Amino acid sequence: MDPEGPDASRAPQVRVDGDAARFDGLSLDAARLAAPALARAGEPGDPEALAAAADLAEAERGTGRSRFAELLLAYLRTPESRPQVATRLADHVAIEERKRRDVDGLF
Repeated sequence: MDPEGPDASRAPQVRVDGDAARFDGLSLDAARLAAPALARAGEPGDPEALAAAADLAEAERGTGRSRFAELLLAYLRTPESRPQVATRLADHVAIEERKRRDVDGLF
């Protein structure tokens, strides 16, 4: 293990057809596919939580809310922050799932 800590410039990059993947300008539909795929490829985050966050981002469309969409795109666009963003997304997904269970239990 490197005593100086991780160095982002030496981190392996996900490649598509030999080119490093870039996520600037992705649509939400593309982000829905890319975020869980990155996690399955070894990037930080739980693929199932990221897929659930993508579903919640889709559900936010047209509501004036964009928390899940913004965090999902931040996960893709800021590799150095992926661990923190993935954790935050997973926390928000858990809160939403808990809310839905609570409401379902009322009826």
